[in-house]
Amino acid sequence: MRLISDKDLQLSIWDVYDQIEGFQDEFRAYYQSKNDMISQEVLSKQGKKDISPAMYDFLATGYPINLQKRGKEKLMELKGEVSKLEKAL
Repeated sequence: MRLISDKDLQLSIWDVYDQIEGFQDEFRAYYQSKNDMISQEVLSKQGKKDISPAMYDFLATGYPINLQKRGKEKLMELKGEVSKLEKAL
């Protein structure tokens, strides 16, 4: 960053990094939720908990599909931003 004198360009680069980091956080949260649901499912199958099938409930929310859609949209946005940055450099 110290080699780039254009402050607007620096801010654009930081914004792209920030968006990528935010999306990584969302994926980590997704996988943590999925892991939690799998754990509940295992406990219910072992008879240790009386709950409905947790993974069915997890999938029925549409969370995985919505995350995938948002991921594709965000990827397209970021590709556009990176393309602009490449042209600016």
